Amino acid sequence: MKVDEFQNLLNTAVNSRIPQEIQQASEMYFQYVEQNQEEFLQNAILTIESNTPLSAIAAIVLKKNCTYHMNKTAIIAIDNQAMAVNILQRLLQQILSGSQYARLINDCAGEVGAVLIEHKYPMEMFFSFIESALGQDDVSYQRYGAILLEYVANCKLKFLAEYPIFELMQTAFSKDDIQVSQSAIKAASVLIQGSSFINDETDMAIPDDIQEQLIQTILFSLQKIGQQLPESKKTFIKALDNFHTVTEINLEYMLNNIDNVFELAGQLLNTDDEDLFCQGVLYLESFANNNLELSEQQIAQMNVMLTSKIFPYLQNIDQNFVDKLFGKVDIDEFDDPNDPYCLIVYAIGSFASAYDDQLQLAFKQYSEQQQLTPQLAHLKLIIISSTLNAEFTDNNLLAQLTPQLLQMFEVQSELTQFEICKSIKHILQRYGMGPGSSQLAKGIMQYVPQFLKSTNPFIIAQTINMIAEAIHQVESDFCYEIFDYLIQIINEFQQSPHLIVQRQVLSLLEQVMKKTRQILINPFNYYTQIFVHQANYLNKDMKGADINYFIQLIQTLTIALQVGIEVIDQQSAQNLITLLLELLFNPISEFIHLLTNSLLDAVMILTESYATMMVQFLPQLMEKFTSILGKTYWVDKKDNIVADNNVEYNGFILTQHKQVFKSIGQLLQQLPLQMYDYSQNIIQMLASNKFSKYDFMYICQSIFALPGVALFAKDFNGYQFAINLAKEQIVNQILAPDQHHCTDEVTPMIKSLALMLQCVFTAQTTFNLEFQSDLIHFIVETFKKLILDSKSSFINWLDGISYETKIREEDKKALIKQEVLSIYTCSDQISLFTSIVIQGCKTDEERKFVLNMLVEAIKVCKIDSYMCTMLKEIIRNSKPNVSEKMFLGFFEQFLNTFMNNDIKHPPIAQLLITFLTLYPEHELVQQSNQQVVQRLQQSIEPFDSYYFAFNFVQVSLCMKNEELYEMCVNYIIQHKVGEARYIVFDTLMKVFQGQKFITARIKTVASIINLYFENEIIYKGKPVEIEVQRIIRELVPEDVQQVGQLLTPTAQARLQ
Repeated sequence: MKVDEFQNLLNTAVNSRIPQEIQQASEMYFQYVEQNQEEFLQNAILTIESNTPLSAIAAIVLKKNCTYHMNKTAIIAIDNQAMAVNILQRLLQQILSGSQYARLINDCAGEVGAVLIEHKYPMEMFFSFIESALGQDDVSYQRYGAILLEYVANCKLKFLAEYPIFELMQTAFSKDDIQVSQSAIKAASVLIQGSSFINDETDMAIPDDIQEQLIQTILFSLQKIGQQLPESKKTFIKALDNFHTVTEINLEYMLNNIDNVFELAGQLLNTDDEDLFCQGVLYLESFANNNLELSEQQIAQMNVMLTSKIFPYLQNIDQNFVDKLFGKVDIDEFDDPNDPYCLIVYAIGSFASAYDDQLQLAFKQYSEQQQLTPQLAHLKLIIISSTLNAEFTDNNLLAQLTPQLLQMFEVQSELTQFEICKSIKHILQRYGMGPGSSQLAKGIMQYVPQFLKSTNPFIIAQTINMIAEAIHQVESDFCYEIFDYLIQIINEFQQSPHLIVQRQVLSLLEQVMKKTRQILINPFNYYTQIFVHQANYLNKDMKGADINYFIQLIQTLTIALQVGIEVIDQQSAQNLITLLLELLFNPISEFIHLLTNSLLDAVMILTESYATMMVQFLPQLMEKFTSILGKTYWVDKKDNIVADNNVEYNGFILTQHKQVFKSIGQLLQQLPLQMYDYSQNIIQMLASNKFSKYDFMYICQSIFALPGVALFAKDFNGYQFAINLAKEQIVNQILAPDQHHCTDEVTPMIKSLALMLQCVFTAQTTFNLEFQSDLIHFIVETFKKLILDSKSSFINWLDGISYETKIREEDKKALIKQEVLSIYTCSDQISLFTSIVIQGCKTDEERKFVLNMLVEAIKVCKIDSYMCTMLKEIIRNSKPNVSEKMFLGFFEQFLNTFMNNDIKHPPIAQLLITFLTLYPEHELVQQSNQQVVQRLQQSIEPFDSYYFAFNFVQVSLCMKNEELYEMCVNYIIQHKVGEARYIVFDTLMKVFQGQKFITARIKTVASIINLYFENEIIYKGKPVEIEVQRIIRELVPEDVQQVGQLLTPTAQARLQ
């Protein structure tokens, strides 16, 4: 393509008034650049040199080619160093020649220069140009030189070290022009920030003395720019934003300049300009975000800033602000991070996490001289809720502050009424199912009727939203206690004229059905009709509030189908599922990604129970899945050659990929025969190399399920092919030396691997195969590698947090306890795998083979929870003499660990309880019994659910102490026994069936019924359900009354 043809192409793509011509020219341009890179560069530079309006377009497209294509950029792809450097020289010459498009050409030169530096091209002339430009008297050239420094700063310091980068920055800082100073601040901030994230040997950090000098110079330049306010405001805010990227994460490395940063924050807070005031808040918040320890002088200064500036701002909210707030469309729009009010509230939250004592003291000093007006009450609410939402606070603090929190309901202010409901929702999310949440949830209900009488729909919506969160977070008894009132709220507001209220009613209905595990048939029928009606009016121009309502409608109906499977008639369920799938297939869903996400979620959830209703839609469903998996995380936009960004990132697609992977995996398990016809298509999708290693935790569910599909179809060749495919993926994604996975990734992989192992054992019978020792060895070795990955990940995390200086020791313990929960979750899957591998063996020889491998895994894993989980399954599924010989040494070791550690690890408790159950007469158990008697006689109050369960099992199954047993059962009736309730339930059933402790039979039965109905969904369709129902039916009339008095509200409601 000749240069004039190239210029005509650019002109058409940018200036044509005919959309079709623009589209065609743009596509032709991108194709041309991709196929003729050297010619493109020659034509681009010639066009830039033509000094016509097309020069600007050529500069923009050449810059874009460097910005968004990295190693594929044309100037690198041509692999012609001389030509690349020559193009840069010619760009710089155009700047010097006084081109009217010099600003755009300068940006282009900066991007080209940065790319060449990163590829180690000789760049002396480039830095000489910057030095010359900064030395010019003409301010415009100084600005060009400083802007080039902005681009250069994005390069790795290792590549910049041979050039006078720091000297050039100091030169730029020395200039009087504030725009030059701002560019220098930006360049220096980028370099400092980059220096903090060195994670490989291809880069280097800024020397400490130079970094300190740069920071001092930045602070001086900020003062200089600030002195020229108000004319310099725009430039000043840019410079403050640039430097804030450093203070936000690097403040702890700026200790010698902390006082200066603190002073800057104070100066900004003392201005009357709201934009600069917000900048001051951000800089002050940097201290909290970095968790820096303040000096007494700084604490005093912070108190002054809070009491004289920040508190008054939050208190002096006028009616215009309130009107603007309630003028929004949806309650989700209230948390705008760009709004000054929200910005300051977020900052208060950071102060509460880092400096809560100082925050409380400052508020006390500020408020004690004032009357409690609605405005001051609103500020007090912000302080209390920020404190309760701070990191590492506990239920004791929540219980302490709950009375003050509830007082806020009495403030006669619409803003406070709205905010108290929103705050309590967040607090309930923060504290989960603790006792403090229960107390708070019950406390708010006395104020709900009054709030629901409000004429403000936002207050009604937020009140219902708060109740829904309370139902979600608090134990089921709370839901049943107010059940009738909840139904009243749903019936009263489901036809509200305000969409925001209707949506929250749907959310409340969803949470009630989730908690009670029962469908509310009248609301279900009503909302099914609404859904059918709304589905006919879907369009790609739907607004956010309408989309949010429709998505909530889908979520609520999905839950209704899930919990109402035994109540909803088959035809109604089929109609609803058909409509959900038709919406997923509707092209409109392509334009509303959140709608697609919601529909995919529905498919994923409903596949478990309604897979057979989806059979007729499998062709369309697999076509849709193929389409979604065919989308990449980013695509080149071909419709505009000069737009700021020609790459469109599909942030939504990652979520959709995960949903598709999970749905395919479930369909393979639920409909193996029907999915058999699609197995080749699935293999092509899943075995491709376009997915990252992080996707494998989702992909493996499908890959490891494929052998089961072939097995179900009795296709031996297909089975072998699927096994070989799985082995190939395991080698590449798990066993390869460079593959390492964290515990959250390991957990689903072990679960899927266990299902494939089960398939291998079944295949031995189906296809009349010998014991597959090599394959089983391979799978167990994979299992062992995953355990080791989890161990290494956990140890590395512990090492990392041990060196973390910002976190207090007590807070580190809280973080570790939280991280250990993922270990427990993984232990459940390890238990499944271990039991399958042992139960699959038919002979002693086979069992010995797998036991040797499992013992080897136990020896290397070195994590108590994993060791105990495997040992528990070995003792449970092996011959007693083998188990006892292997286990006795471990029992004493882990008994000491369990009793002497504040954290009662569930897997250790489960192992010890298994031993107690199988060997109640063993000498070690008898010795432990004596210790239990001493402990329980001192106090029945446990500090851990599994600690209580361990003691209860010993009392119930290993001892004959009626007094201790009744003491324990009384505790079960009066308290929630927590995570170990399944162990307690199983033990109570054994006591009842064994006719032990007859004098406490009524309490035993009541405890069984209470625990059963709290966890009814777990026992559905299992023998235990039949047994409990038999116990209930056989109660004699005089027992019914006694048992009834001991039942929880949940049990009473479910029995009606």
